Amino acid sequence: MQKKIVAVCAVLALIAIIFWVGSYYGADSRSKLQTKRDLDLHKKLVELDRSFLTNVVTRPNTMTSGSYVLEIQFTGKPEKTAALELEFSNGQLIKMSKLPIQDLVQTGSVVSWMQYDEDEGPSARFIGLIDGNGMWGRVYVEPGQGWREGDPPAYGVWKLHPESGK
Repeated sequence: MQKKIVAVCAVLALIAIIFWVGSYYGADSRSKLQTKRDLDLHKKLVELDRSFLTNVVTRPNTMTSGSYVLEIQFTGKPEKTAALELEFSNGQLIKMSKLPIQDLVQTGSVVSWMQYDEDEGPSARFIGLIDGNGMWGRVYVEPGQGWREGDPPAYGVWKLHPESGK
C-alpha cells in the first residue's frame, strides 16, 4: 500500500512539473507569436498610410534649406521638440542634420525616414507630407523585439515648421 502511495505522489509531482514547464514554454511561444502578429500589423499600417498619403492634395512645396523645428507627440506622452537643419535641392529634401536618421525618401509630396534613438532603442518610422513651407504626418514605433520584446507599438503625430514661426 505504501508503494502505491509513493508511486501516485511521484506521478502527481511529475505531472505538476510537466504542466509548469509546458505553460512556461507555451507562454514564451505565445509572446513571440503575438510580437510577430503586432509587427506584421504595424508594417501593413505603415504601408496603408503611405499609399493613402500619395493621394492627398497639398499646397505646393515652398520649403527651402534652413532651420526647422520638429514637434513629435506620442499618445499619452509629453510633446518632444527638436531643432534641425534641412537641406533641399530642386524641391527635394536631401539631408536632415542633428537626427540619427536613415532611409530618407521623398516621392512627390510624400516623405518618410527612419529615426533611431541614441540608446539603440526601437526605431521610429516617420511618414508624412510636405505641405507648403512645412511638413506633417504620423510616427510609428515598432513593437518591442529583442531585449524589449513584448513592448506594444507606439503611434503619434509630428509636425515640422520653420524655426521662425508656426
